[in-house]
Amino acid sequence: MNARRNPVHAFGMQSGSSEITDTCNPSYTGTPKVTAVHISNRQITSYMEDQGRVENLLEEIRDLQREQLEEYKRVTGQSLDMQKRAVDRQEQVSKIYRIALIVSAIVIAGIIAMIFYLLQYLPTRYR
Repeated sequence: MNARRNPVHAFGMQSGSSEITDTCNPSYTGTPKVTAVHISNRQITSYMEDQGRVENLLEEIRDLQREQLEEYKRVTGQSLDMQKRAVDRQEQVSKIYRIALIVSAIVIAGIIAMIFYLLQYLPTRYR
């Protein structure tokens, strides 16, 4: 039986120890009626100790999630910083490449111009 529908199960009691009505109707969503429930102090104390353990576990989970979130923020910040540096380096290399390309084009244009200039002085028999 589902512990939400039967509060007796929360105290570890067997379903046969009490009479619960309206459990045969699957469309019933209200609070089940419990009659003749016998719960000992030991069961209540055990339940309260379990609740304390659950609260401690939930607090520990919350603290771990907070630590994980802080670590995620730190790692994400580092990653973004590294990406920014990489983009800056790519821009610098791109500028250097453009300059080298322009200088190379000027040198090649100069060499071609020099070849044409020197071709004018060759004797006509070599042409």
